[in-house]
Amino acid sequence: MTTPKKKKSWMSMFVEFEEPKNAPETNLAPEDMDSEDIAAMLAAALPTKTPSTEPVPVIPVVSAPIPVSSVPVSSGIVEGRSIEDVIREQGCVPPSPKSATEIIAFLDGLKTMPLAVQQQALKAMDDADANWTLDDAVLDAKNRKEALRRAKEGLGATMSAAATKATTDIAAQDQLIANATSTVNDNIANLKAQIAELETLRDSETSGAEATKTSIRSTLKTTQEACGREAARFDTESARLDHFITTFGPNAQGASS
Repeated sequence: MTTPKKKKSWMSMFVEFEEPKNAPETNLAPEDMDSEDIAAMLAAALPTKTPSTEPVPVIPVVSAPIPVSSVPVSSGIVEGRSIEDVIREQGCVPPSPKSATEIIAFLDGLKTMPLAVQQQALKAMDDADANWTLDDAVLDAKNRKEALRRAKEGLGATMSAAATKATTDIAAQDQLIANATSTVNDNIANLKAQIAELETLRDSETSGAEATKTSIRSTLKTTQEACGREAARFDTESARLDHFITTFGPNAQGASS
């Protein structure tokens, strides 16, 4: 029994978009087509696959990547790696008849269309291939989300370990600074004590030398004064002798011949 067709169905939202180039010819106007007609048209326009036991290959989502560097940083984290590689490393995503990323890539091509059109197109894609169902893709999406959650949890553990290590390393450097400061301060204190001791020795030696110099000067003065007195005494005596010689000597005036 055929369901009566409605004149104004949800397909009226689709009339403003171009028909796929390989869509089958139909004599029905878009507003006269029911969901079965639309599904048949989309199924014929979409690529189909012969039923097979081989798993459907994963098609990664093509989207604008976040501009990050792939150069490893000191923490060992490599940014900008493929999401597929990150998910694969978690080991919790089993093979799926239909990858969620393939469905997302398909829907990205329809993102300008109304949600109802996207849903109908996805249903038509599902109906066109007996090897998978939409539930397979949804399960794959949940598994992938869990893998990303684990990867993020791993990043949290890495950050925590890095923070702990950084705290330990910084504490070690602080201790190194404290030890170096203590050693230098001790050496400075020892040097100051040695300088003070040397200054005391200098002052003592200087004081002694100055006293000795005073004593030397005093001795010199005493010697000079004594020599002066003796020289004067010798001069006095010499003058007496000279007087005697000149007065009473053979050459003296008035001496008898």
